[in-house]
Amino acid sequence: SYRAVHLPELPRFTGGIAGYAGYDIVRYYEPLPNAPQDDRNLPDLLFGLYDTMVVFDHVSKTILVISHAHVDIDGVEAGYEKACLRIAETVQKLAGPRQTRVGHVQRLGDPSISFSSNFERAEFEKAVEACKEYIRAGDIIQAVLSQRLRVDTAAEAYDIYRALRVVNPSPFMFYLKSPHVLLVGASPEIMCRVEDGIITNRPLAGTRRRGRTEEEDKALEEELLADPKERAEHIMLVDLGRNDVGRVAELGSVELTDLMVIERYSHVMHI
Repeated sequence: SYRAVHLPELPRFTGGIAGYAGYDIVRYYEPLPNAPQDDRNLPDLLFGLYDTMVVFDHVSKTILVISHAHVDIDGVEAGYEKACLRIAETVQKLAGPRQTRVGHVQRLGDPSISFSSNFERAEFEKAVEACKEYIRAGDIIQAVLSQRLRVDTAAEAYDIYRALRVVNPSPFMFYLKSPHVLLVGASPEIMCRVEDGIITNRPLAGTRRRGRTEEEDKALEEELLADPKERAEHIMLVDLGRNDVGRVAELGSVELTDLMVIERYSHVMHI
């Protein structure tokens, strides 16, 4: 019954449930055998309920503090007064002395530090061949093989996040700190978005580096759009997205609004 009020003058997210759902939650509702060994002991699901938000507008350089009034618990007047008190306390904290100097990121570690992988090259190539056999047999239509890269560092996770914001600014960045896990990430795409009854799925597939000049950038875009492999990968993911949305959407309501559109980021471009 907890519902945040959405007002046009406020940001898209004003508080409520936030967290993550791990990939392995698919095993809760799809009959998949042979689950890999859980060697990290991380929660499959981790969410928190946040009723007070601090929103920084990078365009206007302003800070907005938002707090929910729990009228169902405290009543209208008391709920409003408590929300105002939380806002005042938050503003007081923001106005207090800073623990760290803004803009200062401590440099730790050797830039040439080596990473270790949970996959040997021969094992990875063997897994690729196995996936190709599954595709030929009709058991699967795609697989995303990945490897875990590990490095030991003394750097603070929040400093890593701040460095990512400078080096690789992405539309969807996150820093999540909990007693169980600490996550830092930067992604160019959403998995899905649901707003006002509309589901948005915007898969990115097909990649080229950014050009050093405007002319080279345009040439790389044309090369990317003409590559049969990249086009096939993108079309496949678009079809998968349409199928996923179609499983829960009203019949006939799924609409393809964009196809083969280039999106540019600081280091790469995607279809």
